[in-house]
Amino acid sequence: MSAIGFPRSLEDINAGWLTEALSKDYPGTDVEMMSYGTIIRGMATKAQIHLEYNAAGRAHALPPSAWIKSGFDAKSEELMSHSTAEVLFFRDIAPDLPVNLPQSWLQLIDPGAPNGLLMLEDLTLRNASFGRQTTPLEPEEMLRVLDLQAQYHGACWKSPKLETWSWLKPGGMIVESDVCGIFLGFWPVAEKQPRFELIPDTLKSPTMIREAISKLHTIDNANAHTIVHGDAHQANLFFDPDGTPGYLDWATIMRGHWAFDVSYLIVGSQTVENRRKHERDQLAFYLDRFAQAGGEKVAFDEAWLAHRQHAMWMFMTTLCPVEFHPEEICMLNTERAVAAIVDLESVDALLQKEASA
Repeated sequence: MSAIGFPRSLEDINAGWLTEALSKDYPGTDVEMMSYGTIIRGMATKAQIHLEYNAAGRAHALPPSAWIKSGFDAKSEELMSHSTAEVLFFRDIAPDLPVNLPQSWLQLIDPGAPNGLLMLEDLTLRNASFGRQTTPLEPEEMLRVLDLQAQYHGACWKSPKLETWSWLKPGGMIVESDVCGIFLGFWPVAEKQPRFELIPDTLKSPTMIREAISKLHTIDNANAHTIVHGDAHQANLFFDPDGTPGYLDWATIMRGHWAFDVSYLIVGSQTVENRRKHERDQLAFYLDRFAQAGGEKVAFDEAWLAHRQHAMWMFMTTLCPVEFHPEEICMLNTERAVAAIVDLESVDALLQKEASA
């Protein structure tokens, strides 16, 4: 990596650079042609590339198209470092994780900045479809994704490898970057948006929200027994043609409590009506699959309390910056988040938990 130099922008990536980058793990490979397709700029820069190889590259079954992903356009080093976490996930954890993932052919860490670079599978080549926040999961789809979560939670449950992955911290970038504090800083803008009309006065206290989330982080830090995706909503999902789900975008990977992902999914990725109707059965299904996948058998009452508490994290979606998502999506997120926090009495669940600790 140091020999070829870490690129500082997409303009630094060409056929020659890719030849050197790939030839270490795929000897003899020569990238004869590279061109860009779709380019998406944001917190992470994602660029589709089209490729042609020599005979050695073709023999290694390298892909005709892929995606380059890096933090080239991140607005700060804190945001850029999300790319580092995702690279380390694909380097250290993904190869042995028994779940559906995009394939990765290249994982590089910038020695001079908190940035990483991935070459990831172009999932359109396997005719995958992609989740959208405006298309809530149906009950059968929800069970498939809960099973997916149970598989990666169970596979890493109290694993000795958690200690060997020194870069994988409880709370990950969510805690290290103080995502709660950052999003609470958006309150003056968010409260002027239509979404805030859905929020009851009992939840319109930044101080109270901060206290509740801080207590949630304390609970999670004491129960960081597995890997957690950290941003487990439906827009980070892809589905193979047979319906098998997988997660994209592992930049928020962390050690944490299994309920962080489970509650995020149950609350944020289905209609309020379906959550109210199915969430107890969905949680029971997850617990059964989690135990089968290598996790512990968790009593339902204990799991229900964890679900009530972790629904609180969804309040962060009500503060989403206007640059991140259109208001239509923020309205959907706010409706689902607020309904769950009120229904489940999440604030009380956290305060009572802290009082009894």
